[in-house]
Amino acid sequence: MDYLDDRGGPIDNVASDVAHIVHSGGNMGLLLNTSNCELIGSQGVEVKDRWLQPFTRVSRDVATILAVPLVQGPALDKAWEK
Repeated sequence: MDYLDDRGGPIDNVASDVAHIVHSGGNMGLLLNTSNCELIGSQGVEVKDRWLQPFTRVSRDVATILAVPLVQGPALDKAWEK
């Protein structure tokens, strides 16, 4: 089983991985709930892929995975406050 937080890299690679997950899951009767999906990346990256467009966009400086900040910024500041 793949989790989207296991994916990363260039946007085209991520889109290809998501398409593979959608198609493989669909063959088993599973659907990707895009309302629970986030796309973490740099500001200004254009997302053209139809599988990635519904994902919630999250800036790297506020992104966390399993409550761990990814980079220095507001998310890390908030974690230190706690």
